[in-house]
Amino acid sequence: TEATLDVTLTSNYASIQSAMEAYGTIPLLGDTNISAGLALAQGELTGARARTTADRTIILLTDGHATQGNTDIPSLTSSYRTGSKIVTHVITFGGEAATGSIQSSMTTAAQNGNGMFFNAATAAQLQTAFQKISDGLPAVLVNN
Repeated sequence: TEATLDVTLTSNYASIQSAMEAYGTIPLLGDTNISAGLALAQGELTGARARTTADRTIILLTDGHATQGNTDIPSLTSSYRTGSKIVTHVITFGGEAATGSIQSSMTTAAQNGNGMFFNAATAAQLQTAFQKISDGLPAVLVNN
């Protein structure tokens, strides 16, 4: 499988948390098709379940090694921004993603997606990255 949609768009935090906890029990092996995951996210954010008035945001968590599919991630995030108004933030993990061409590519992917780039080598850095992304999201008030 190139990519899976484990939880559809929802406001049910418990279903998201359950799906995330399942990843801790299953080894993730094999090649990385970042473009397939991005395409799946773009489809969900623009499909039938999407709210037309919602801001569209992708947070790409990756080691930065796109080894299958379209490996030009910066061009994909640029096309999603211009074509679907999707902001893409990128958080990388691992030593190789902290420097060199992988960091450069993922930084450009975030910039092209009008998002932020982070390399999170520790749990604290990951938490900081999510906090900064969260702080940048617009607040929406709804009158029911």
